[in-house]
Amino acid sequence: MKLKNIFFAAILAIIALSACDQISTPVIPKSIASILPTTPPAFIDSSATTGTNSYKQYKMLLEVCGGHLCTNCPLGQTDAEAIVTTSPIAGQVIFMQDEMGIDATEAPPSGAPAGSFLVDYQCAADSTWFYTFNPNQFPWGLVNRESNWAFTLYLNYQDSCSKIVSRNTSPAVTIDIHDSCWTNPRIMGATFKVNILKPLTGNYSLETLIVEDSIVDWQDDNSVYLSNYVHRNILRGAFGNNTGGNPWGVSITPLTTGSTFTSFQTYDFTNGEYGKAAVWNMAQCYIVAYVFNQTTNEVVQAEMIKVE
Repeated sequence: MKLKNIFFAAILAIIALSACDQISTPVIPKSIASILPTTPPAFIDSSATTGTNSYKQYKMLLEVCGGHLCTNCPLGQTDAEAIVTTSPIAGQVIFMQDEMGIDATEAPPSGAPAGSFLVDYQCAADSTWFYTFNPNQFPWGLVNRESNWAFTLYLNYQDSCSKIVSRNTSPAVTIDIHDSCWTNPRIMGATFKVNILKPLTGNYSLETLIVEDSIVDWQDDNSVYLSNYVHRNILRGAFGNNTGGNPWGVSITPLTTGSTFTSFQTYDFTNGEYGKAAVWNMAQCYIVAYVFNQTTNEVVQAEMIKVE
């Protein structure tokens, strides 16, 4: 609470000189936005309470693991995008991509144009997960990280996600992300409120991440080198310190039904992820948050909102 008060006191002190903005429910961008949000400031609850994006409904996490050198990753991205845009469960699936392993490195393949594939989109969080769970083939999909990171072939994404959503008719917890804003120089704060609605067995954590959507860069598409491929919802880093954040989140207490856990967190879009955050397009960044079991790693609820 003290950190929150200090942060927002600083916001009020400089609001006349800088922009501050809310975070809202995600939409699919139609064009590449400017590097900073431009809409007016608003300190309001930004998670929808009704409709397909309501934080009060059950939501799961779908991750595509791969990289720009992964020849089949465009197929995985296409399948995942279809789920979150046109499928009957679209509003209940949070989608992001984890860049990891040899297919995500800065190593242009033989025959690729000079200067291609030179951006490394790996971050400290997904690198930690890669070495912990050791996926050996891409693009693997993770559906709620069930069965301790059991991987799913991209052709089975929709079936796997539909089964998870159908058996979770109501959420065990909800994640309300609110009072969120950013100030010069590219500092963002957000309050994460986890409401415990059903009994939980074991220990649970809240993980909070930054993803960037619609990054236009190189991609190997079945040995065709595309210079203007649109990468969707790429994981950029975890909330935490400037050296990569915390890939395992913060522990949630208490876990009794009816209780609420609140965490105020900030992200530095200049110094974050060892300074890589300075070139991220903040206007196309989202917050992804999820609650997971510390023993099984299974995700029990996910949420995603956009910085606007």
